[in-house]
Formats: sequence, structure tokens, C-alpha cells
Amino acid sequence: YTTLFRSKAGKTFADFVVESAAARAEYMLVNQSRLVLTEASMAAILQAIDRPASDRTLSPLADEDTADRRTDVEKLERGVDRGRFDCGHSELNDWLMHLALSGQFMQCVRTYVIRAGPSVVGYYALSVETFTIYRMPEADGQKALPQTISAMILLRLAVDKRHQKMGLGQSLLRDAIARFAREAQNRRLDVLLIQAKNETVRQLYIDCGFTPLPSEPFTLFLTRNSPTFMFRV
Repeated sequence: YTTLFRSKAGKTFADFVVESAAARAEYMLVNQSRLVLTEASMAAILQAIDRPASDRTLSPLADEDTADRRTDVEKLERGVDRGRFDCGHSELNDWLMHLALSGQFMQCVRTYVIRAGPSVVGYYALSVETFTIYRMPEADGQKALPQTISAMILLRLAVDKRHQKMGLGQSLLRDAIARFAREAQNRRLDVLLIQAKNETVRQLYIDCGFTPLPSEPFTLFLTRNSPTFMFRV
């Protein structure tokens, strides 16, 4: 097939395979998740999943008064202008510019954006991961049994500096939570996880209904039965 296949760019099939493999390897190295859940964290999430929803407080995101002020959020597609995006953090800018589409193509991550005209002014990225914990049975002599948690991870969320303090961050977070709520029902996802970069961001997520893990206070979560999902999606 190598001699027969040649793209419009003049590349052979072998070139395409090698470059695709290299791109995937580069993506996985740059974008690999650093999120590791301890046994205590896993136990806290499992306990929260089993807790009745009435035991929780309602998130400000559930306020119906804000439902009509949402901003359109759409899946990232080719042709969208990403080059002008600047949130003030080079790693977030570079990821959107160079890795978001390739990660989406490889089905490693999904990116959703808010646009002003053709240009991205805000985005967030999601991935899905499974964590396993081995629980010791009550009866002696039995093997430890694995129990899994299916997690959606909010990897990145950023707003262009020129569009900050306009509610776009809340619109992105609302959309991410609503997307998890729908997919949790269809795919049996258990929890939405996020890592806060600093105390200010951490407090914002707490105010929006996220719960910090006891042993990892900058990792926060929502479970699929959280009342945060009671707002209209």
C-alpha cells in the first residue's frame, strides 16, 4: 500500500502512520494525567456516591435565574481560530493551539469552546478515566475484591484575558457539569474530578458545589447524584 497511497501533501501511507504514531506519543507524554487517587480519597468518593442527595447543599449553579444567561458552548472543530487565544498562562494557550485537536482526533480528550466570531475566547477539556481500589472482604481467607470508580476529569478550563470577569468561566463550568450529568446517566460515570491551580480557584469550585478530597484538598469532586445537577440542562 505504501507505493499506491499518496496524500495531497505528497506523503506516503508509511509517512502518515509514522507521523500519527509520533503525534500520539507526544500527546500522551505532554498530556498524561497526573491525577492519582489515594485509598482514602477513593473511600471518600465512594461514601459520597452512596450518600443521599438530601444531605448536600444546593450549588449556586442550580440557580434557575442564571439559566437564561448561558453562553453557547460548542465542540472544538477544525477551522476555529485558536491562535489569538491568550488566558495569561502559556501552558494553557499552547495546549489549545497544539494539542487539543490531536487529542480529540485520538479520542483521548474532548475540548469545548466559547467563540467570539471565529475566535476562541474560552475553553475546557474533558477526559474519562477509571480508578480501581481493592477492598478487603469481611471474611478471613477471601481475596481482596476490586471496586472501580469511573471518573470524568475536567483537565483544563481557561478564558481569554480580554473576556475575563464576564461570566464565561461559570458558563464553561456549568456546561461541563451538565455534560457530565447527562453522560453519567447514559454511561454510568460516577464522579467529576477537577484539580484547582490555587486557593482562589479552589474556593470558586467549592462555592459551585465541589467537595475537596480530605487527603488532597486541591482535588475536588462532584458525584452523579449531586443536587448541583438539578438546574435545567
